[in-house]
Amino acid sequence: MGGPSGAGDSVYVALEGQEGVFAIPKGVVSRAEVTVPELRSKRIAPRISGDQLRRLSVEAAEFEGDAAFQVEAQEVGAAWEITRPFRDLADRDQIENLAAELYNHRLSEDDFVSDDPAQAPDYGLESPALTLSIQGDGESQTILCGVKGAGESAAFFAMEKGEGAIVRISRSLFESLRKGPGDLRMRSLVAAPATDVKQLQLKRPEGDVVVSEEGGVWHIQGAPRADADPSLMDQI
Repeated sequence: MGGPSGAGDSVYVALEGQEGVFAIPKGVVSRAEVTVPELRSKRIAPRISGDQLRRLSVEAAEFEGDAAFQVEAQEVGAAWEITRPFRDLADRDQIENLAAELYNHRLSEDDFVSDDPAQAPDYGLESPALTLSIQGDGESQTILCGVKGAGESAAFFAMEKGEGAIVRISRSLFESLRKGPGDLRMRSLVAAPATDVKQLQLKRPEGDVVVSEEGGVWHIQGAPRADADPSLMDQI
């Protein structure tokens, strides 16, 4: 890239190893004039998409009166299960939302505080306040989060294990990643959409009732067969 061509707001350029000189708009050249802080990725870690997530674990130290905990969850077939500290169904949406909080967070140039991993102890990362491990198809990541100070003056930092960059993060991101067993477990009594239900059997002391859906209409089975109240069936 050379100097002004004298023809409008353009500059001279040439392709290395090839003959010929061209004039192109100066604005095109200016797009390549970036600094290293501008050029580097503004993500804490490369994204693992939701459909590729296979395992997740969170290990958290005590924080502002909240107890320390460990939680592990993994995909089992078509569902997610919590495997530690107890076994239960996990809420896929909560797990994918946690991952989205990490991957959607965008850093600013000023958030890069160090590129020397030896300085990790200076940012509370030697004994992390939070360790988040995510495993996908053929790849895994471990994110370390540290806290320096307390209360309103607390500062929060993060780094991907094995990488050099130490970055500043917000309190809100730290708290969004600090999800325990109670946050991740399934809250629904039945892990199926209501539209998938085709038959209900209600067992009662006075007798059982079976209601089936056929062609969008609910029928009470028995003799004689009768139509069921659709609004009541929707509620059930």
